[in-house]
Amino acid sequence: RRSTYPAYAWEMNYYADGLVGGLWRFEIDNAGFVVWTTCAHAGWADDPESYLREHWETVRTATDLLVEWRDPETGLHAPAQEDDNPAYTQTLHGAITTFGAIEIASRAARLLGEDETALRWEDRAAELRDAILEELYLEEEGYFVSRGTAINPGSAPTGASAWLVWPMKLLPYDDPRMEQQLRRDLGIVA
Repeated sequence: RRSTYPAYAWEMNYYADGLVGGLWRFEIDNAGFVVWTTCAHAGWADDPESYLREHWETVRTATDLLVEWRDPETGLHAPAQEDDNPAYTQTLHGAITTFGAIEIASRAARLLGEDETALRWEDRAAELRDAILEELYLEEEGYFVSRGTAINPGSAPTGASAWLVWPMKLLPYDDPRMEQQLRRDLGIVA
């Protein structure tokens, strides 16, 4: 049985002194954002390779957790707490942040010459992207959804769909599915 408090997970949030500040022990979107932010920051480092090596253990262990936290039936992430919600769900919040984390971590692994790790992570990112398109995209309606559960009431009215283009990037910006999603999102918030 999978643990609800896995090793190498990131808590819901932290105080400035590093103490845990939230209620949820493993919030998968937070874990994804930690990996994404750490890797993305390398772009501003004076020496990106040294920066990544300094943080590699954190990136590697958290990314491996995200890779292994997989639903074998759908290819999505396995249910986890998402977006300050105590229920274990499987929505776009967790899917897109997990995808973005694994994808950027695979690029960092390539930069560091960790080709075997990069290949494993690239394969999982591709599988997860395909699962998102299969499970969370409504072809007839032309937009992405969170499935099976209501969005956290504190979330934006569009949910996590904006994360499909920033800070993550599921598909190229000019992909018709992305263009349609952004038009829909702007219509909701405008």
